[in-house]
Amino acid sequence: MSIKGAKALSDNGEMMAIQTQEFGETAWMRDGLLDKHWYYYLNDLAKKADNVLVSSNARDEFGLKVGDTITFNPVSANKAYQDTMGALTGTICGFVDAWPGFTGYTTITDEDGKKKQESTYLVVANYGYVESSCGAQPAEIWMKTGGDNEKVMDTIEKSGVTIESTQDMKQNMALAKQAAMIQITNGMLTLSFLVVTILCLIGFLIYWITSIRQRELLFGIYRAMGMSMKEIVRMLLNEQVFCSLLAILCGVISGILTSKLFIALITIAYAPEHHVLPYQLYTSVGDMIRIGMIVLCMLGGGIYILARMLSRMKIAQAIKMGED
Repeated sequence: MSIKGAKALSDNGEMMAIQTQEFGETAWMRDGLLDKHWYYYLNDLAKKADNVLVSSNARDEFGLKVGDTITFNPVSANKAYQDTMGALTGTICGFVDAWPGFTGYTTITDEDGKKKQESTYLVVANYGYVESSCGAQPAEIWMKTGGDNEKVMDTIEKSGVTIESTQDMKQNMALAKQAAMIQITNGMLTLSFLVVTILCLIGFLIYWITSIRQRELLFGIYRAMGMSMKEIVRMLLNEQVFCSLLAILCGVISGILTSKLFIALITIAYAPEHHVLPYQLYTSVGDMIRIGMIVLCMLGGGIYILARMLSRMKIAQAIKMGED
């Protein structure tokens, strides 16, 4: 689609003709991407038949403003209808930084064979206005199936409607998670976590075994002063609480801060150079619970080993050695 604005003409346009109510009931967009809820933009679009919403990058590039009139020439996405369907005129009723189904860029290959990204511009128009001007055209239909995709497809096929292609959002998300780069990154991070956990356990045991061995005579003195073995164990548990648990708490806080500050490096490595949606840091409660269980098991195993070692210590013999 080409867009003719006040100052320039661009062929990197993308038109979306929608029925505002059905589109709002079907599509979804993350909160916080626009200055107001995107339903308000749908309401503005529905006020007049020739109203259009335009992407913010077109506003910045062409110097457009609300109330301007633009001319756009939609081209059918179907290869059999690649001819221009005629020029349409619309009045801009708002600008959007993001929109469902809009990426904001396209990847092209230049003459040297190198891939680069170019900005694309979006025009959202009323479906009835486009259909009355250009006639019925092949179109995409977005629908919520409630998970029963096969039943919906069977119903559509029985009605005699010709379907060129279908896409399942859940299937696309599953395939995206199974991408080689994602799997490699997840494997690398998981292996790093396991290695660090094992090293922490080894360091934990080395420190406490050495510390207890050095204080073996001191424990014997405590026993001679009247302290029971349970009181000595309770004292060591208090040391664990104030040393190990506080260290774990500080590690959790530093991990959260590190994720918020440096997770953007992953988006630089894997996301496109220019993208509409900002990255969102999402913490899974289930993953946090599993990590906590692993750390607690590691800590519990270390304490168990220390308790076994402490129970086998001959503290009374250490007193005799001190007397000698």
